[in-house]
Amino acid sequence: MHLSKKIIRILKNLSLFLILAIPLLYGYACAPSQNVRVKNGKAFCKVDGVFTYQWYDYYERACSCMEGEFYSEAMADINEAIRQRDEDIRMAKTYGMHLADYFPHREKGLIYYLLGNYDAAKSELEHSVQYEKSDKALFYLDKIRKILMEREKISVSAPLITTASPEEIWTKDDPVLISGTARDKQYVSEILVADRPFLMESASEQVDFEDKLTCNEGRHDIRIVAKNLLGGASEHNIIIHVDRSGPVITVKDFDSNLGKIQGAIYDESGEMSLAVNGKKAAIPRGKEAVFSVSLEPGTKQISFLAEDRLGNRTEAFLNPEPTSQYHSFPLLLAQHFPHIATDAQPPTAISQASQPEIRVNVSAPAIERPGLKETNLLYRTSEVERVSNPLYSHSIVFTEILSVQGQVSSKDSIESVLINDTSVCMASGRTIFFNHSVRLQEGENRITIRARDSSGRESVRELSIIRQIPEIFKPEYRCTFKARQFDFHSFEDAGKIADGRMFESFFLDNLTSGKRFQIRISGTENEGADRKPARFLLMGYIYKTRLGIEIVAEVVDIETSETEYVDVYSELEHRSILKALADALSKKFHKAFPLIKGKITEQNGEVFLADMEKAGIRMRWPIVVGTEREFIGNAFIAEKRKNGVCSIRLTSHNSNRPATGDWVVTE
Repeated sequence: MHLSKKIIRILKNLSLFLILAIPLLYGYACAPSQNVRVKNGKAFCKVDGVFTYQWYDYYERACSCMEGEFYSEAMADINEAIRQRDEDIRMAKTYGMHLADYFPHREKGLIYYLLGNYDAAKSELEHSVQYEKSDKALFYLDKIRKILMEREKISVSAPLITTASPEEIWTKDDPVLISGTARDKQYVSEILVADRPFLMESASEQVDFEDKLTCNEGRHDIRIVAKNLLGGASEHNIIIHVDRSGPVITVKDFDSNLGKIQGAIYDESGEMSLAVNGKKAAIPRGKEAVFSVSLEPGTKQISFLAEDRLGNRTEAFLNPEPTSQYHSFPLLLAQHFPHIATDAQPPTAISQASQPEIRVNVSAPAIERPGLKETNLLYRTSEVERVSNPLYSHSIVFTEILSVQGQVSSKDSIESVLINDTSVCMASGRTIFFNHSVRLQEGENRITIRARDSSGRESVRELSIIRQIPEIFKPEYRCTFKARQFDFHSFEDAGKIADGRMFESFFLDNLTSGKRFQIRISGTENEGADRKPARFLLMGYIYKTRLGIEIVAEVVDIETSETEYVDVYSELEHRSILKALADALSKKFHKAFPLIKGKITEQNGEVFLADMEKAGIRMRWPIVVGTEREFIGNAFIAEKRKNGVCSIRLTSHNSNRPATGDWVVTE
């Protein structure tokens, strides 16, 4: 009896299950064929697999309807999708572990745009970017804004450009930072700084721009151009005077018996100061200032310190003894061939008393980092290393800017001194002291110093400087991405996969050309024990529709699982646009993952404080610590403080500990 009741209970439960399940199964078996539409022999308004009446099914079917230009059907499905799930989101979870982009408001705005309802389109696209920015939504939002303004037939305006600096500036920075703002009610759509386009996500009524320019010494006329959506343009010009050299000191006459020295100093800035034997000398304003200074009779050595408005200095010593007309700093010179002069082995031409004598010292300039004035810390951008053997000698530096310091002396008046064909002699005299800035290329650099006196006699010195990339800035310490092939999605039956592979090639070439990132192609590399493991996974997807192409790069931090997306969009379909899209995506990629550097300023146990650049600092982003010659260890940003100061912690241990002044650089 007990068993019979148990069987009856089981049968009842089974009957209830069948009552509930059979209609559901019957509904799926007899479900309509997804309202499929056919156009030119192709089926639209369909989904892959079974239509389950979920938001993602309605969204997928709406996109298929849009591809076939069945806009009323697409709008009905989009509205139902929004009713079930309202927000636009990148990589929404659909079923199981499946993820897919979901932009119903963006696609609804696009339908309105295609139907000519621009006001409604604008509203939906603005709604979309409030949820999740996408290049596709911003692209069409700009087009619609332009259409609406043209429809109103308003007068075309010109953007207002303001810069953070005055219209004429003097600087010794490298690079030179140009920043400002462009404003226009007709939406600023393009900005050029020194004829280079500034990367913008979309048009905006106000755009803050910032660009770093590599400028050699001298005057630079920088043109900033801003344009709006209606084609209105304006121009703002800045004059930049780049000065990294100290004033030139010319000694014209010195009478030790009378205790009087006469000469001139010259600097392009027109603002200089001069101290002789520690006492300030009165000099007039202007590019060239004549001085006459009285000294104690019998003075054995004379020191000069000339400084310009930017703090560039020239320090010199003059010994009045006839056997030695000068005293210089410790000399670091070089030679590759016997006829090239060094202080250790002057050639016959220079040792002749009848010719001008050239003595040179090279060093890297010391730069005071902003924000550290209260600590009086001076960071030397590079050291000069002397490497020599009986057959080969050269100087190695790790900086791009080098100070060439020295003097030229002659019994006759010196009329010309050239450093790499640039004149540094603005006034004739018997002794000329200079501190001239030279930009170096990576590898070997030749610096030629040529002097000629009033008798026409000439001397030449040639220096060989090897510029090396500091160890901590070498490409092998930059972040490594393990790249997978991009997925390709198209509504065509046979998607043009070759287009996707072509884009990948362009994109990866752009990423690696700047030596900012390391790329490994998934499935092709040999993962040896000596190879640095990839920290990031780089993949992506390409959506090709009737209207255009959308490309999304996806970066996954393997350690934290954090994911970031960078995207581009274009309406043009021909293959030539792929290269432009690859370039645009690469620029956005570099902006999203900038190279940020700084210096260690303080140590507190296992925590180090570093003064870093403010823009783009990310919590827990991997960084490396080291010097010009040595990698010390890996670290991460543990805390962000004010004005770019960060707290960092080491993640790997090394026998050498970081010290004040060591580099910290993002991978």
